[in-house]
Amino acid sequence: MINRDLDRLNQIEHSIQRIKTILSNKTKEEFLKSEDLQELIAFNLMNIGENAGKVSDIVKTDNLNIPWRQISALRNIIVHDYISLQQKIIWNTVQNDIPNLEKDILLAISKIPKG
Repeated sequence: MINRDLDRLNQIEHSIQRIKTILSNKTKEEFLKSEDLQELIAFNLMNIGENAGKVSDIVKTDNLNIPWRQISALRNIIVHDYISLQQKIIWNTVQNDIPNLEKDILLAISKIPKG
């Protein structure tokens, strides 16, 4: 279980890094005009949500500062209701929530015994 959790958390961190790379030097206006950017970000947010949903309850309980349910809920919206997805909200999520999530995920990774 520990190895699976570590893999899931590392996948979340990888998707966070992808989001940061994709949007580096991009403005909100560029993001809102580009369906390609929007789809790339949605895909990575979906991956974050998918992996978050598969993290064990033990790790979730040990990291209550991470909004596990909201992350999974965003994944469900992206997967099941993409048409109504508001890109301004996605932009704000990426700008405001992803930096905090990155810190929290790195902390969660550091708590898992290695080896």
